[in-house]
Amino acid sequence: MKIRVINGPNINLLGLRGMMWLASNTTSFIGKYDYFFVSGGDGTLNHFINDIYGYKFNCKLSFAKCGTGNDFYRDVEDKEEDGRINLIPYITRLPLIKVNGIQRRFLNCAAFGIDGETNYIGEKIKKEHPGKNVNYTSIAIKLLLCSFKPRNVTVEVDGIKFFYKHVWLASTMNGRYYGGGIQRQTAACDAESGQLLLA
Repeated sequence: MKIRVINGPNINLLGLRGMMWLASNTTSFIGKYDYFFVSGGDGTLNHFINDIYGYKFNCKLSFAKCGTGNDFYRDVEDKEEDGRINLIPYITRLPLIKVNGIQRRFLNCAAFGIDGETNYIGEKIKKEHPGKNVNYTSIAIKLLLCSFKPRNVTVEVDGIKFFYKHVWLASTMNGRYYGGGIQRQTAACDAESGQLLLA
């Protein structure tokens, strides 16, 4: 776990290795500081928002990008101040997705199909070979050419069910970008609207 407290006001910098510790200590830990910074990419933010969702922050909460894809950051980079993004407006009202009985909130997008399988394999490689660079494009191409089989999908939105056959990819977008900069929608991330795009 990497935690660094800087002299002056209580400022805490938490890297990815601290995320598992944070999951079980969030409220007691965050409440001790005036400023809280999360550094990482989309995966770190996804874990973080699910661990802290519903927590009322009495401190400043900021995000500094240092991930590989940084798709959430692309949406809000015009709001950056001194290398940080204020997270509070973006985490107070998050969409909820339920897949196979598991519920998760998401900040940027939730994807199903070849994209989800690509990320699953990439994360497995990271766990098995820490420090190894993962080439997500290469994984996706191998899946496309060799082993991925399209699925039949039932999507339920506001109680209405839709059935689709032979689905390669479905992404539910709360932001504009996914996959390291692929733009799936043109509207900017709007924390207040509550509107999502299913593509």
